[in-house]
Amino acid sequence: MALSVTRLILAGFTSIAMLAAASLPGRAQGANAITGTWLTEKGDARIRITPCGSGICGKVVSLREPIDPETGKPATDNKNPNPALAQRPIIGLSLFNDMRATGPTSWAGRIYNADDGQFYVSKVTLQGPTRLHVEGCVGALCGGEMWSKTGN
Repeated sequence: MALSVTRLILAGFTSIAMLAAASLPGRAQGANAITGTWLTEKGDARIRITPCGSGICGKVVSLREPIDPETGKPATDNKNPNPALAQRPIIGLSLFNDMRATGPTSWAGRIYNADDGQFYVSKVTLQGPTRLHVEGCVGALCGGEMWSKTGN
């Protein structure tokens, strides 16, 4: 008898928790809003953002100039200080590392900058349905840009 009462209580708590989670605006909704293809501020790359575990992933899906004019071959991560990684193509490159939700429409982690081959502490914040502020920092010095959503 005590076991069935305990099960009923646990079932009740589980139901309440599930209803509460479904009714609150939260990380899942933010992750859905950020999902899609984003154009960098300079227009030189398109980044596909997808949910990734409890965070988000961002991968380069196209470049304005996909062919390196010096080599005539697809652009590579040639600024990477690791020679083994410097030969990998930019298209397909993951930019976000450990990007975790810090609020309903914000994430923090590290971002890779293929322009210099370095990772930076990063914050990503939705500024509306089609605007994404992406920021990278070294110590107290931060720089950012606004990305525009181009598709789902």
